[in-house]
Amino acid sequence: MPGTTNPVIRAKNKAYLSNTNSRTHSLKKTKEDKIPVSQVTLGIILFVVIGSAIFEILKYI
Repeated sequence: MPGTTNPVIRAKNKAYLSNTNSRTHSLKKTKEDKIPVSQVTLGIILFVVIGSAIFEILKYI
């Protein structure tokens, strides 16, 4: 009969499901996942890097 499952398989599926649900807390963002610099500092660094790259390109044109 297709559609019936073995009770052993059902028990293993239930144990696996409960195990995967208990691991979801590790997916939350912690303080260690944050960027170590502020957004303003990152913006200034990108501005300087991109600006100097543009000036270097214009120097060769």
